[in-house]
Amino acid sequence: MKLVLFLIVSLCFVGQDATAQPIQEEKIKKKRTSPIGLAYYALMSPKWPCSAVRGSEHNLNEFSIATLWNTFGQESECLKRYLADPTLKSIEIHLINEVCQRNGNCGQYEFLHGINRRQYRRLILERDPQLFARFKEYVKPLQRLLEQNLKPETQCFISPGLESNLPVDAAKILVHQVSSLFPNCAIVWNPVNKSQREERIDNTIFEEHHYRPDIPPLTSKCILNLDGQDIDFPARPAILPNKIKVSALPGFFVNDCIISFLWLAEFNGIKQGPFVDPRARENFPTPELMKLLLDGAGVGR
Repeated sequence: MKLVLFLIVSLCFVGQDATAQPIQEEKIKKKRTSPIGLAYYALMSPKWPCSAVRGSEHNLNEFSIATLWNTFGQESECLKRYLADPTLKSIEIHLINEVCQRNGNCGQYEFLHGINRRQYRRLILERDPQLFARFKEYVKPLQRLLEQNLKPETQCFISPGLESNLPVDAAKILVHQVSSLFPNCAIVWNPVNKSQREERIDNTIFEEHHYRPDIPPLTSKCILNLDGQDIDFPARPAILPNKIKVSALPGFFVNDCIISFLWLAEFNGIKQGPFVDPRARENFPTPELMKLLLDGAGVGR
């Protein structure tokens, strides 16, 4: 009798395991993961290790990149290599470095050199003809580059300003200007302040920076980016005090956004120590660091 009861109880537990497994797999399948992006902001530096970084990506079937126009240099050959790659799903280009304006360290080559935040807003609201003429000249090489190299199947995103300081009233005017200059690209609104983020701009994609596990639900018209929040690896401690552990990376992709961009201090050439002009930086990612990143995000070899 005891043997019979034992067999019945055992079969009950086996049955529970067999039915629980598909339910667990179903829960995992329902978890939405956004596509991987790599925020190579210093990509246009003539010192950027293009071949080494490209070699680290061979196991990615599909990915996106983001970069910053002009700040780190004007070398476009590596960018052209990406645009020719059939596995490149999309590209995002931030036109103006508004971070340097906020920090007061814009180089003479920056679009906002010598223009503070208040002046910039006023010039845009006044639709200053000199500012907009200079802006058109500033983006003309990029227009030509995309016309000649962007594949029809590669999605293009243009952000007028990286971590923009502009209030929404001025940003709307600039967005309209950029939209007319890049009609084949989706326009991204990437504000830096909480007050700016409370209001969306019509016909733009909202971009949020840093890993925020408690961010409010966003629609699929959004982009996430770790920019400014370095990743802490056991083999390579974070360079910046604002950091997240590598073990948190898989959770970063669980959202409904278009892309989730990974970022490292080395993607901006940042190293420990005082500020270094972007065009003088050399601390760029190595193949070993790229492997740590992609493996940690669950997309590596």
